Order: sequence, then C-alpha cells, then structure tokens
Amino acid sequence: MDNSTSKAIGQRSVGRREVSSTVAVGEGAQSVSVALSNEASPAVERSSLDKDAISREKSIDMSSIGVKKRIASIKNLTRAVLLKQRKEAIEAGELSEESNVDRRALCGRAPIESGSSVVVKRDDDTGGVYASGLQRCGSVWQPCCACKILPERSRIVDGCYKAHQALGSSDSPNGTLFCTLTQPHRKGATLKEAAKQMAKSWEGLRSSHGFRKLRDRYGFGYIKVTEITYSKVYGWHVHYHILFFLDAWVDEYQKPDEWSLIEDTIMSTWGKQVRKNTGRNISLEAQDLRVVWGHAGIGDYLSKISLEVTRNDRKLAKQDSYSVSELADAAIQGEAWAIAVWCDYLAGTKGMRFSSYSRGLVKRLIDEEPATDEEIAERDHGGIAEGELSMELWRLLHFVADGVAMFMHCWQTSGPEEAIKFFEKQTGITPHASSIEKGLKRWDITPLNKQEFKRLTNGMLVRA
Repeated sequence: MDNSTSKAIGQRSVGRREVSSTVAVGEGAQSVSVALSNEASPAVERSSLDKDAISREKSIDMSSIGVKKRIASIKNLTRAVLLKQRKEAIEAGELSEESNVDRRALCGRAPIESGSSVVVKRDDDTGGVYASGLQRCGSVWQPCCACKILPERSRIVDGCYKAHQALGSSDSPNGTLFCTLTQPHRKGATLKEAAKQMAKSWEGLRSSHGFRKLRDRYGFGYIKVTEITYSKVYGWHVHYHILFFLDAWVDEYQKPDEWSLIEDTIMSTWGKQVRKNTGRNISLEAQDLRVVWGHAGIGDYLSKISLEVTRNDRKLAKQDSYSVSELADAAIQGEAWAIAVWCDYLAGTKGMRFSSYSRGLVKRLIDEEPATDEEIAERDHGGIAEGELSMELWRLLHFVADGVAMFMHCWQTSGPEEAIKFFEKQTGITPHASSIEKGLKRWDITPLNKQEFKRLTNGMLVRA
C-alpha cells in the first residue's frame, strides 16, 4: 500500500484508538468514502477527507494507452522470465520438451482453440476495446487478468457489506471490523516461504478455541485479502487485510468489555501463532483492528491493493520498500536485483489466492457462490465485435515494441482501419482483408509462408 493511502486511512495501531480515519477508496471514475473508526457511534460527526490524499489517488482508466503499455510491459517481462526458466530447466533435465508451458507465459498470446482467430470487441460500458478468444492465466497477481478479477471481487465484498448492514436494524445494527495482520520480515526468505508462514498462522488463528468462541457468539464471518510488498533490507512482507462481519455492533466505547475480548483474542492468538511458525514476536504497532462504518465501497479499497500494479504512474512506497508496481518498473528497466526478485515473485504467487471467504458467508448474504479466479478471467466481457485478426497477425504484433498496446489504442480511438495502417507501418506487411458475417472484416497474413514469417519476427525481435 502506498504512502498516500496509508495517510488516507490514518494510523494503523491497536494502541492508538483515538484516531478516526476516513478512507478514499476506488480506482474507477468515482471515489467512495468508507470510515474506519473506533468512535462510539456512526452518528458522530466525522472530519472531511484528506484532500491531498484524494488528489494523489488517480483513477485508472483501463482503456488508456498508458495502462495498455504498462500491462503489455509486465506481461512481456513475465513471459520472458518464465520461458527462460523453462529453457534452463529443460537443459538441466528437470523438465521435458513435452511439459506444459506455464499459463502465465501464454496469457493473451495463445488461442483458446487451435486455429481460432482473435476477435476484437468494444466494451459497451467503457468504450474500450479488447481481444477475445485468447487463453488467460487466471492469476490475480498478473495485471491483465487482475483487471477482470478484481472488479468482480470488489462487487462481492461490497454486496456482502451492504447485505450485512441491511440485516441489522437501527436498534440493533450489525458491526463490521477492519483488521490488518502482519508478521516480522526475514531477509533471505522467499515469497513462497513468507506466504506459507502467514497462511499457517492464519489457519492457527481460525482454528483456535478463542476464535471459535467469537464466531459462535458474534457470527464472525470474514473476507480476507492479501497484500505483498518488498524491502531490500527486510525482504518480502506479506500481510492480510480482513473484514470481520459481526451479528452485533461492538466498539470500545459502548461495549468496552466485549471490544477488549475481541481485540485481545485476535491479537494474542495471532501473536502466539506467528511466534510458533516464525520464532519471532509480532509488533502490536504493525497490527490494526477498528470499526467500519459508512458507505459501501470497502471492496474497491481492498481490491486496489492488488490493482495498483496496472498503474502507469510511479507509486512511492516507504523508504527502502517497493510495491509490486515498483518492482515491475525496476525489472522492466533491466535492474538485475529486481529481475531476480521478480522471478521469486512469480514462483511465490503461483497458485496464491488474493481473497478468501469464510464458509457460507457469500451464499448467506448475497445468495451466490463466488467464481474462481480462473472462471472470472475466462469470461467474455461481452460487447460488440468489430473485426477479427488471424493468430499469425496477432503474434507478429508482439514482436513490435509496444505493438499490441499501440495497435489496440489505434483501434479504440480511430477504428480498425487506422490500426491496420499502424501494423503496416511497423512491420512493412500489408494484411489481407476478407469479409466475414455481419459485414465485419478479418485481417490475416496467410500468404506469407512460415519461413518468411520466422524471418520477419526474428528481425523485429532484434529491433524491439
């Protein structure tokens, strides 16, 4: 999480409960305010949002050229790293030539079905264009699929929050707590090791006698998301942000005994589990527990923790600490240390879940079963088809610097004909156009034989 967001939510300290915080959430066209507070009642007057913090929170337009280029750059970085690792593993005899390629290396590059075309569609809501008919990795830790997965996760969180509040009454409102749990850094630990330790501590907390008593007494359903940062000094920092849903309103002023019970149970049990799994003690200053009140929108706030990797501006983390976005920037620029860290990032996030829910919570509150990340990523946005591209033409675009991003931007702003002109200018190849159903066109480079195609792509790879 960047400095501006940290300032927006205020101090994260269990021991400093007098601080009231208002969070600027959302990466879209609107910002929604969600108050995180330990004050007595939602009716208490709150201070206005930090205007400087809000001004630093820029909206992400997923159809902008800057975001398109950034996503393409990170995808190319990931693909290059994974294919290099695969080649080294094959040469070392650890993999066979027939072994499957990591899905993240094929994301947005390979067709869903052999011989299929890329269909360019325009989104009805945003006006942006996207390519359908391609394989998706389904990883929320990669920007292309994160752009599809995180809005859906945000919708579920907001839906649960609204439904949970609606179940309460003015006389007996339901409560929601926002909790941040961390563990000490350990220099030299891989991301996979750090994440595994956090997961073990969380499972220990969930299965503890004290937590089960809280669940039985207050309902205590939860939604948990994971945040990752990196420090050159301390290594990987994996921490959790959790929304606890209570079937009663509890805060430290109206119900101090109950608040102390909840706080002490969570923090003491978490400390024991972390000490058991890492051999080190937690810092209470790094943990947080507070009451949530206000408008729905907390889902956007939680989702932006991961969505920030798609931003095309530099998000400054704390001194000597790097967000995933900054790591990607450094690796794309060729910094050796960052490339090594990115390799570890890819290994550590493989199969890692961004969000999880207590059993039955989503079904009970909004009457649906959450789809998996893979299912969300593979969904078609819908929209109107505006043309088709052969796979040969699509692959050729990847050998041009910023080729896919610029091609899709030209299509989005000026139409398919201008996009084809861009392709011709960059490659020296004039695609063959043919009419397909409903008056749409299909462009391909099928007259080129495979050897000529290989020669062209090799040449462009050098130039790019």
